[in-house]
Amino acid sequence: MAEERYQEQAYRSALVRTRTTAEKWQVLDYINNDRRKLQDEIDRLKLEKQNIHEEYTEYFNLAVDLEEDLLFKEEELERSRRSHNDLLLECQYLNQEKNLLEKDIKELEDELADARTMVRS
Repeated sequence: MAEERYQEQAYRSALVRTRTTAEKWQVLDYINNDRRKLQDEIDRLKLEKQNIHEEYTEYFNLAVDLEEDLLFKEEELERSRRSHNDLLLECQYLNQEKNLLEKDIKELEDELADARTMVRS
C-alpha cells in the first residue's frame, strides 16, 4: 500500500511539473492505467479470498463430519467391548455351571457304582 501511495504521489508530482497538456494527459493515462491494474488485482485477490473461504468451509464441514463419525465409532466400539465383556462373564458362569454339573454327575456315578456293588454283594 505504501508503495502504491508513493507511486501515485510521484505521478501527481510529475503532472504538476509537466508543461504541455499532452504530457498532462499522458500522466493522467498512466495514473488511470495503474488504478485499473490495482483494481483488477484487488478484484482478483477478493475472488481468491472468497475461493479460499469456500474451500476452508468445505474442509471444516468435512472435519466436523469426520469427528462425528469418529465419536459414533468410539461409542460403537465401547458398546461392543461391553457386550464382549458381558459374553465373557456369561461364558465363565456357564463354565462354572458345567463344572458343577460334571462334579454332580461324577458323584452320582460314584453313588451308582457303590449301589451296584452293594446289590451284587
